[in-house]
Amino acid sequence: MIQALKRAVLGKGYADPALRQEVYEKVSDLVLTGDDTPLTAPALNSYINKLSNHAYKILDQDIEALKAEGYSEDEIFEFTVVGATAAGVTRFEKGFSILQKLK
Repeated sequence: MIQALKRAVLGKGYADPALRQEVYEKVSDLVLTGDDTPLTAPALNSYINKLSNHAYKILDQDIEALKAEGYSEDEIFEFTVVGATAAGVTRFEKGFSILQKLK
């Protein structure tokens, strides 16, 4: 089920598939280790960092800044879904692995 979710968010879309994969991996790394290696698309770094750790702090200005960098609303939506999915799946998998060790 989780693999199907990953395939769905990383599959066909408006944003560059390689960049969506990079966003997924960056968010996963941020959640697990705090590793803040910059993305190859510098304009996304601030947004993805905020999405990973403090999504509730995302403001209209953050979206407008990405639009000003040339990203469409569809691309921004996809980056948001990929990042949120990566954060959720990574936290779930980490928690599940801890529970498995307790058995």
